[in-house]
Amino acid sequence: MIKLIKSTFHHEAETRRALADFILHQDLLSMNGQCRTFEEAFAARQGRRHAVFVCNGSVANLLLIQVLVNQGLLRRGDRVGVSALTWPTNVMPLIQLGLEPVAIDCALDTLNVSPKNLERHVSGLRALFLTNVLGFCDDLPALRALCDDHGVLLLEDNCEALGSSVAGALLGNFSLASTFSFFVGHHLSTIEGGMVCTDDDDLYERLVISRAHGWDRNLAPDRQRRLRTEAAVDDFHAKYTFYDLASNFRPTEINGFIGNRQIRYWDEIVGARAAHFARFQ
Repeated sequence: MIKLIKSTFHHEAETRRALADFILHQDLLSMNGQCRTFEEAFAARQGRRHAVFVCNGSVANLLLIQVLVNQGLLRRGDRVGVSALTWPTNVMPLIQLGLEPVAIDCALDTLNVSPKNLERHVSGLRALFLTNVLGFCDDLPALRALCDDHGVLLLEDNCEALGSSVAGALLGNFSLASTFSFFVGHHLSTIEGGMVCTDDDDLYERLVISRAHGWDRNLAPDRQRRLRTEAAVDDFHAKYTFYDLASNFRPTEINGFIGNRQIRYWDEIVGARAAHFARFQ
């Protein structure tokens, strides 16, 4: 019998001591600099332009779909393909926001949607939300080309595939946006946490807005000025101006601090998992 992991972090004792010291000496524990530093480090390590840190991976999925609806890229009644082998909170946001999930069968050898299976459904889809299960994927370059040819938005759930690559690119980098989870059972643990990554500047801005109530407080100053000018909002009213449908999906500085500690071990963690996989083959 394979024993389940019992620790919360990589380098458990060292991380717990550092976390305890951080909590004892840090005055502000709501989302702030630690979270932003983790976002920047994760985006750089993943090789994407932007990363938005949230309180868990399921929320990352919900936030992404909400923003695509806010932008009009997805509309009520649109059909969204999903991997038949996936997690329920990849499907639930689609239902909650009035979209129609379409389960697409997965190939047994890749545990994922194949180009052949996608071809049967692609003409009726507005988006495809793939799940890179257990570090596996199918022919992502071919899937992306098929989506591009049919005007289908490609999204990736990369919660289980941190560090996996195909065709010289990391999984999570083939799509308009990808989601990640930092639950204790995944590669990087922040106890709970999630991330949305994208290279699209406008999508990033809207993710930041909808993560925190719909306001612009967490945008960079130049983005704030542009948005307020476009919406004819002065600085006095901006503090309580809400631009988009949103919620409060913010993480804490505790999660951000842990993320900054754990990301140091990215290569070590990914390497250990690869070694375990090779052993059990």
